[in-house]
Amino acid sequence: MPSVKSREQGFYYGQTQTLTANTFTRTGYLFQGWANTSTSETKAYDDEGSYTYSYTTNKSLYAMWAENPAEWFDVTFIDQMQDTEVANPEQYQHLLTGSEFTFPTLDDKTPPDSGGGEVQCNEEHYHFVGWVLSTELDQLGTTATIHEGGSKASVTANAMYYAIWATATIQ
Repeated sequence: MPSVKSREQGFYYGQTQTLTANTFTRTGYLFQGWANTSTSETKAYDDEGSYTYSYTTNKSLYAMWAENPAEWFDVTFIDQMQDTEVANPEQYQHLLTGSEFTFPTLDDKTPPDSGGGEVQCNEEHYHFVGWVLSTELDQLGTTATIHEGGSKASVTANAMYYAIWATATIQ
């Protein structure tokens, strides 16, 4: 919940005046105008709009806000071995620009067609290496950045990361 701030502006009964320009800010939101109540979903006045004071007591106006879609992003993690999205999707959705997130960690696994269970000698298994941005998949082994599970990054745009696996044979 944003903190409550106020500002007074003097009006004369029955006279129309221009509302003072809004100077309040709310991170991740755009100012929409002024409402007559704190719970109203209907804008009563534009910023710097005309207002005629017709009350015998003080009148409060309330800032209305709408999310700024340019400042909110989603981060998606795909495990192509399972062909599924991993981690808690809600935890990585609707993140504000600059928000820090943690890369999930995946457990090592045996190939899906091997029957799972314990890794046997001479059986191939997969070791989780980390995550790579979808736009860098073609750069694996050269300039792609691999993010280890548990490491942190800041969100600056919508992003899709793919799990990177290394194969190993247990001897």
